[in-house]
Amino acid sequence: MKTQYWKINDNMHIEALTDFWGIKKGQIGGKVGKCTILPRTDYPLWVGNGVKLGNFVKLGNCVKLGNCVKLGHFVKLGNFVELGNSVKLGNFVELGNSVKLGNDVELGNDVKLGNDVELGNGVELTDNYVELTNQGGKKRSVLFHTKDNEVLVSVGCQVSIPYSSFLERIQNVTDTDTVSTDKYKSMIPVYDMIVDKLTREFITGDK
Repeated sequence: MKTQYWKINDNMHIEALTDFWGIKKGQIGGKVGKCTILPRTDYPLWVGNGVKLGNFVKLGNCVKLGNCVKLGHFVKLGNFVELGNSVKLGNFVELGNSVKLGNDVELGNDVKLGNDVELGNGVELTDNYVELTNQGGKKRSVLFHTKDNEVLVSVGCQVSIPYSSFLERIQNVTDTDTVSTDKYKSMIPVYDMIVDKLTREFITGDK
C-alpha cells in the first residue's frame, strides 16, 4: 500500500498522516478551499498556516506552501513547486515544475513562469520581466527582472543576481559548464537588448 502523506480534515485543514519534509504526523496546516484542485494523497503536499487560496487553484504533486501565502483565482502550480512565507500570487498565475519562490515574493495577474525558475526574497513581478526558455546546455529558463532599480537574472542555482555578475560568471565559466557558457555567450546580444529594454521601461523611465 502506498504511503498516505496527508488528508483534509473535517475543518478543511490539511493534516499530516506521516512524517515528511520536517512536518510531524498529526500536524495541522492551513485551510484548503472546496474549489481547490489537489493531487493524490500519496504525493507529499503541505499548506502552511494562514494560507488563503482563491477559487479553482490547482496544486501539483509535491507542492509546499509556506505560511501566510495568498493565491488568487485560477492559479496553477506545477509539480515540486515551493513557495516561501508571505508569497502573493495574482489571478491566472501559472508556475511550471520545480519553481521556487523566496519569502515575500509577489507576482501580479497573468504572470507565467517556466520550469526550474527560482526567485529570491522580496521580488515583485508584474510586467517587469522577460523569460527566455531552452537556454544553455541544459535548456534552462533565464528570467530577467527588475528590483531596486537594477536588472537581476535568475537561472539555475544563480538566483536573482545582478546582470553584470551573470555576465562575469559566463565569461569565467563559474557555476556552469563550458557547453552552457558557449551557448549563453552566443545569446549575449539578445540579453543586452532585454536588459536595456527593462532598464529604460522600469528604471530610468526613458522609453
